[in-house]
Amino acid sequence: MSGASGLSEVEGATSADVSWTNNSTSTDTILEYGLDPLTAGTGTIINIPGGATTVNIPGLSPETDYEYILTQDCSAAGNGSSVTATGSFTTTALCPLPTSFAASNITATTLDLSWVNTSSSAISSIEYGVDGFTIGSGTVVAAGANSASITGLMPNSDYDFYVTQDCTAATNGLSVAAGPLSVETLCAAFVPDYLETFDSFVPNCWEEASDGDLTTGPTSFGSGDWGGSEEFAHASTSGGGAVNVNLFNANTSDWVLSPLFDLSAGGYEVNLDVALTNYNSSAADVMGSDDEVVLAYTLDGSTWTAIQTWTAANQPATAGETFNADISTITGSTVQFGIYASEGTVDDAEDYDFHIDNFQVRTIPSCLDSNNLQLVSATQTTADITWDSNNSGTAGNFEYLLDTANSYPTGPGAMVAPTGALTGVTGTTLPIAQAGQITGLMPSTDYDVYIREICTGTDTSPWSAALAFTTACAPITDFNEDFDSVSTPDLPSCWSFFATDLATGTDPYVRTSTSADNSAPNGVQLYSGSANGTTIPADVLLISPVLSNLNAGTHRVRFFADITVTTSTVEVGTMTDPNDPTTFTALGTFSPTTTHTEYIQNFDTYAGTDTYIAFKHVFASTFDNLYLDNIVWEMIPACQAPLDITLLSATDTMATIGWTNNNGSTFLASLMVLLVLILL
Repeated sequence: MSGASGLSEVEGATSADVSWTNNSTSTDTILEYGLDPLTAGTGTIINIPGGATTVNIPGLSPETDYEYILTQDCSAAGNGSSVTATGSFTTTALCPLPTSFAASNITATTLDLSWVNTSSSAISSIEYGVDGFTIGSGTVVAAGANSASITGLMPNSDYDFYVTQDCTAATNGLSVAAGPLSVETLCAAFVPDYLETFDSFVPNCWEEASDGDLTTGPTSFGSGDWGGSEEFAHASTSGGGAVNVNLFNANTSDWVLSPLFDLSAGGYEVNLDVALTNYNSSAADVMGSDDEVVLAYTLDGSTWTAIQTWTAANQPATAGETFNADISTITGSTVQFGIYASEGTVDDAEDYDFHIDNFQVRTIPSCLDSNNLQLVSATQTTADITWDSNNSGTAGNFEYLLDTANSYPTGPGAMVAPTGALTGVTGTTLPIAQAGQITGLMPSTDYDVYIREICTGTDTSPWSAALAFTTACAPITDFNEDFDSVSTPDLPSCWSFFATDLATGTDPYVRTSTSADNSAPNGVQLYSGSANGTTIPADVLLISPVLSNLNAGTHRVRFFADITVTTSTVEVGTMTDPNDPTTFTALGTFSPTTTHTEYIQNFDTYAGTDTYIAFKHVFASTFDNLYLDNIVWEMIPACQAPLDITLLSATDTMATIGWTNNNGSTFLASLMVLLVLILL
């Protein structure tokens, strides 16, 4: 014997329909209902005519939970007395909540709202305000049955919207407000002049995108491989506030998209700084065979036109350069710029970063700014620089600005007073190469230098892009370096390294690491990468600051070292040029163990002219690590402490110890032994 099954309910505000499938021969069905939870025998009874499979329950209260019991009497068919089934439902509101609330056609100042009308109401109301506003304090506008158009919004702003259905015409009051629906309005088109310095990424009104090409435009929005908060050209002196993309994997294509611009007035140019470096390095590199980076624009968001294309044939300088393009013929009111980077389909070995900074759309100045600012050399107190003038008939009058705060001189807190003047050359054939020397600098100091040209007494060019450089370190006479004052992987100021870039595989490197320390937290890691020292050679050196007394015959270097491959060694020697590993001359070779141990190399017999100490990792296999820490350049003491004290043997009453004598004596004048007794 089985009773009703497949119970279902259709709820209204004051009634509900209950349906079921009759699985018995019963002709007597009773439905008892009441507030949930229902106790049998306490509810309201409805007698249902024989054979019926649906019933209406009237007289209910809106927004209330009910339970019911459906009982079928099967005794007349000789199948027992009765069977029951239970169900529950909740009545709706008199004026129900609208559903599927959505926004469309979003612009900088307007949008359209729509919803599903769940009542017979012909009118509704919209309340909106800034994101997070309290209902009752917003702006209320009348709306139709299922849609509304909102105007007068602020560009690039976050809003919350609520919709309420008005059922008062049917004496059913108002619905509960549906929402919040959170919407961000679009950015309004910028009217130049405009400057973006990328102090944060992604900036307001900019967007990352990926995939696609100039024919299709970007096809995926919201993310990509462009990264911000980077130093321009990976120059540590440039501070943060630049953007770059790494091009290494084949078929990579990524975009960074500007805001919209209203160029209807005409007479504008686009201007930005560009650079190309090795991946995560300030070293030079080259673009791949079919790689390209393109500055392009669109008038409609779908058709893109190239303004400039960079390839291996015209890639930007390693230290950076400024690119200008006259866009005075582009007069659209919704112009968007994009920088498209493609690694192409050929998987070249090159692994490089393409950098951009200081993106400008501006009125073309009457006195054009200089570009291609380069450092020729820097001493402790001077810097020799070159640059190009772009003004035909230049008189060769220039000003420079020195800054140590990484502040672009046309940005917030603009610096407009020049530091000094430079005299260049005249000419009419563009660009006109210029050169000059800046004096009076401080040793071991990070500088940004900017150049501007004086075309007439009152007409000066904008400041150029920054050239970041560091003056040479002053020679020192001693040091005690534990590498704990820097953040990994940086080396301390005036320390440097040389690590060969391999054609394939993992490149060697030298960097500070928390895994390399003898004294926490940091030491220096010299890593061989895929080089093995034989068939794949490489130079991996840590280089000291410049010294004034390397050949004085009075000093020594002390250091702690350990190594992961015990057949590898470390050579200690001197260097003439920290950028040329062939100028390294070894003075001593040490065989570290896998435990940090102190080693000493005396320089009492050195009489050469080198000014740097270098530590060279001579590795016996791939992926080998040499760890150095607590490196000290100091006077050789008159009586040097012994090294490598070890326990040779021990009995109940006697211990034999050994050590390394660093004094060159053939006998031991005296020995003091400190015994520490451990009483068990």
